[in-house]
Parts: sequence; C-alpha cells; structure tokens
Amino acid sequence: MQAVRRIKACLCAAAIFGCALLTGCSLFSKPTPDLPAHLIAESEVEAQPIRAVSAREPKAVTGEGKREQIDAMLEIVAEGYRPTFDEAMATAQQVYDKAIAILDRYMLNDFSEYERVHAIHDYLASTVAYDIALYEKYLAHEDVTDEHPSFHLEGALLEGNAVCDGFSKAFMFLCNLEGIACVRITGAFDAQAHAWNKVRLENRWYNVDVTMDKGYYSIRKGTTFVLHHGYFLRSDRSMTAGLFGRHTFGRDNPSDEEANEDYDYYATAHTDIDGVSYGSLVTSKRQLLDIFAAVKASKRAVGKLELRLSIAGVNADSSSAFASMIEEAYKSVKSDFVYDPERGYLPYLRYPNGVFVFLIYK
Repeated sequence: MQAVRRIKACLCAAAIFGCALLTGCSLFSKPTPDLPAHLIAESEVEAQPIRAVSAREPKAVTGEGKREQIDAMLEIVAEGYRPTFDEAMATAQQVYDKAIAILDRYMLNDFSEYERVHAIHDYLASTVAYDIALYEKYLAHEDVTDEHPSFHLEGALLEGNAVCDGFSKAFMFLCNLEGIACVRITGAFDAQAHAWNKVRLENRWYNVDVTMDKGYYSIRKGTTFVLHHGYFLRSDRSMTAGLFGRHTFGRDNPSDEEANEDYDYYATAHTDIDGVSYGSLVTSKRQLLDIFAAVKASKRAVGKLELRLSIAGVNADSSSAFASMIEEAYKSVKSDFVYDPERGYLPYLRYPNGVFVFLIYK
C-alpha cells in the first residue's frame, strides 16, 4: 500500500507566466484511470453541423503580424462577427479552422447552451496539456516571452499546449463562436497571477476555470491528471473561498457580470459502476459508503470518484467537514492509497461546496 500526501504547488510565479495551479496528491503508484469526459462519440457526429458564427455579418481581420491578427480575430468573434482572412493570415485562418473543426466534432445541433459549455470545458481540460516545460524554463531563469504560443489560442488549439492564459482564451473563443457570452477574467490564485472565464447561461453569469479543472498529481515517473468540475459554473463566492485556495479578481475585469450563484453540476451528474448508475450528489453517509462498496466490488473498474457531499448538519466549508465519514469510506475498501490525516496523507482533491475527487485504485 502506498502513501499519498496532498500537495498544492502553483505553476505561476510571475504575471508573465500566465499561470496555473497544480493541485493533487504526491503518490508512489501508477496513475488512477479517469472516467470519460462528457463528449459525444465519433459515431454521433452531425452529418451537417450548424455553427452559430456562420450566420453572422463578416468582419475582416487586420494586423501586421501573426500575434496581432490572432488577437484581432479573438476580439472580432467576441463582438459577434464572423472573421474573414486574406492570404497573408495563414496562422489565424488555421486557428479559426481548427476551432470550427473542434465544435463540429463535439457539438450536436440540438445541444443546449449548457451542453455546449460543458463539452467545451471537458474538451479543453481533457485534451490540452498544461505546458510544464514552459514553467520549468521559468524556474531555470530562462527568458519566457509573452509571445510564447502557450499563452495564446494557437498553443491551446493547434499545439495542444497551454498555460492558463491559453486555456482561458480558448474557452472564451469556442464559447463565443457558439454564440454564448463569455469573457476572460484576470486576477490571481493564492497571490499568483491567474486567468479564467465567466460565461452567461440563462441570463446568469458563472465562473469557469478550465486550468484548475485539470487536476494534476505527481506519480513516480512524472505527473498525471484527473478531469473534474470543481470550478465549473461557480459563483464569485465559491471562487474566493479561502479554505481551498483563493481566487482574487483583478481590478480591470468587467463590473457588471457578477456571478451570484453556483450551477449545481453534481445534482444531475452520475457515476456508472458495473452498469449501475450512482448519483454524484451524496446526501448521506450511507450513500457514500455504498458508492465506495460498489467500487470495491467492481474489481478496480473505477479509480476516481467525483462527488459533492451535501449532508444535513454538516458545514461543507469547514476544514474538518466529512472527515470521519471519508475515513470510514476509505477504510472500507482495499485502496492503494493511505488515508492518514495526521501525517498529511489525504488521497483526494477538495474544492468548494463539498466537492471531492477521490482517488482509490491505481
């Protein structure tokens, strides 16, 4: 049995780095298998996909170089236009074409706005890598220019590599192409420069932090990650909750886009274990123990559980909330990870409002 120690290491020590948070467990085992993202299968792809941007009034992209042209394209789409390109704008055109191809692949024509936002979130979090090499250059005091692709759309969409600047720009761009209002938010996480998004659904604004929802943890031969939704459609209050790490909003962000409530993703989410569906909203200790028991009986079919614990009489924002029932749950399974709070071995990721990502089997 291997010990797991919870760590929280920030990957953004300067504003130029664009920023991200690696949150997870330092473990000495193989990575846990992740549950699949909520994305459509290739067999479901629309024969004639419909993109909202296609029906918009055209507006020409301008700019002297690649950087200016891509930034102009991002702004044009945010303003509600369809960008057009000349022959000298090959990279900007390539980024645009790739974005449309992603949407054509993962969107159904009858998707709701929520389903589109969910698919964009899961696509980026599960397919775009965090650019650790860029951070290592920063740590080695090598020059890190803000022209690096990982800070921009081309890094996230063409190269599959980004830091939080790239993730937040890509999320905004894809949402705006679908006609969904979305803005980029800058600020900090635990005093380190950071960027994320706000998106409007049903006339309400919510925070989305794709970078943070790619939850990393270290393993013997490197790092791996688990896709989760701890910062998906969150209120301003949840983002600034100090117990789990604090987002701080910068002064230059829009002032009329307050996010006053959480969208309860976990109320309708579920986990399938051996063909049985278990709700991701846990309202009793018995329910939590039953889910762990199902994982144990599944013979290692599931390695990650993403659940929100909401139990009457328990303050989810307390540092000790749910501690005893989680310990009982872990002791009920033959886990590869040690549950030992006194030594700091906690094999889970924790987020606001009782959201936990439990690591169980290797």
